[in-house]
Amino acid sequence: DPMIVFADADLDRAAADAVAFSLANAGQVCCAVERVYVAKSVAREFESLVLKHASSYQAGNGLSHKASIGPLASAMQRDIVHSHVTAAIASGARCLLGGQMPSKAQRGNFYPPTVLVDVPHSAKQITQEETFGPVVAISTFDGSESEAIRLANDSTYGLTASVYGGDIARASRVASQISAGQVGVNTNPFSGSANAM
Repeated sequence: DPMIVFADADLDRAAADAVAFSLANAGQVCCAVERVYVAKSVAREFESLVLKHASSYQAGNGLSHKASIGPLASAMQRDIVHSHVTAAIASGARCLLGGQMPSKAQRGNFYPPTVLVDVPHSAKQITQEETFGPVVAISTFDGSESEAIRLANDSTYGLTASVYGGDIARASRVASQISAGQVGVNTNPFSGSANAM
């Protein structure tokens, strides 16, 4: 489920949504944002905003008022998430937050909120498979409509997508060319249920 962020988007809103819709229910939602493509010209600003928003999330027991992300469904799923993160880092991605396997002393299948940037398109596990975990994976694109559409459609999955931009006509044009069941413009199709999680 791709998210496109053009240079003229409301970057703070887009960053907040990238975090919320990547981390909701520990990322274990079929329509969670799996891939974020941000225009290269605003990438560093966007990444800083994502880091600001993601830093307020904490994995832990749902009975704790500090926890905002619960456990993954199984130890096997936690291991899959971690393998996707480590493979992306080995491919050249940088980890700004999280990315560490919790200590064995911490009971439960928790994985920390993780922010990856500079994710290369060649990191196939994180860009082509469902990570299904609390990971915000950010790549850059050249800012063009054609590149945004190509990257968004470069997956066998196509449940949801979102396009953020100040030029609504352009964002709508791009949205109409993304092969997904639901595509939001300056919102995520999942937005109606995110507050319930």
